[in-house]
Amino acid sequence: MSENLVSDLLHTRKNFPTLHTKVWQLADSLAVPSLARPDDITKLSEFQTVLQTIAEVEQKKPAFTAFTQSALRFLNLVLQMRHLKRETFGPQTTFQDAATELRQAVGDTSWPDPHLDAQGLAKHIHPFAY
Repeated sequence: MSENLVSDLLHTRKNFPTLHTKVWQLADSLAVPSLARPDDITKLSEFQTVLQTIAEVEQKKPAFTAFTQSALRFLNLVLQMRHLKRETFGPQTTFQDAATELRQAVGDTSWPDPHLDAQGLAKHIHPFAY
């Protein structure tokens, strides 16, 4: 074997535990589901599936944030609505009370568990959109 190859292999072997730790920290921070246990991954080639799963989750996270923020913006608009002739209007108050509760629930969600209504609100296909 060439000296460079031996050197590269020794370097990889030396740094494997650090890489192993960083991959699992990243997976935990993204709440990546259904991964093998960290102790089951002992070779670089076994990281391929783990890294692919992490990449897929990373691609979904911005969409989660976008539709959650869109849902909150939509609910804020609902809460800004005012009756043209009355300061208080029973049906509108009831509607806005429900919107306030839903806004709180959507705002309290965190990655990777979106509120069930968030995507419908973001797409304006939720009952609040009618």
